[in-house]
Amino acid sequence: MFDTETGGLKKESSLLTVFGYMLNDRLDITSQVSYAIKAPLGVYVVEAKGLEVNRINLVEHDKTATPLVEVKADFKNTVCKWNFNGGNQKITPIGHNVRFDVKFVKWHLMPDWDNYFDRRHIDTASIAKFLQLSGAFPGLTSFSLSDIALFLGIPIKEEELHTAKGDVDLTLAILRKFKQMVRFQKERVEENI
Repeated sequence: MFDTETGGLKKESSLLTVFGYMLNDRLDITSQVSYAIKAPLGVYVVEAKGLEVNRINLVEHDKTATPLVEVKADFKNTVCKWNFNGGNQKITPIGHNVRFDVKFVKWHLMPDWDNYFDRRHIDTASIAKFLQLSGAFPGLTSFSLSDIALFLGIPIKEEELHTAKGDVDLTLAILRKFKQMVRFQKERVEENI
């Protein structure tokens, strides 16, 4: 499960931060990665709107960020450690609107992404949309991370929204709530059999 903060919507925009958890089947956290990334030669490709959303101050960011080349090497080593069954089972990407994040990580950090990660993914935005279409979430009209959390009664820390770690933590809380709902429904069905 992971999230990124970027300098804009185009994949050529700078990848600024990456935060992620490795989860087991019970959705317990088994390890994590966290990177603030320095652009090559200190040249950041950003859009004003992107920085407005993620509230990253590039001057402060650059002071503590790790060069992209070092992040690439560390990320690859970490992913290799995470790979299951000697590389026979790929990692399933999980996130909120996770295709966006996959695009950035694949472009900036791991061009051989497909060797380690499954092409299928778990996306909390898509799950919420399905539940709304099925009638399970009447009244849910927005599929933003914060709106889904509010709908589910999950507390939100405004200052952590649109930070990679904050968004991952909120996404994990939503995913755990979805799992709890399915388990509850399964128990109800089993009681009626």
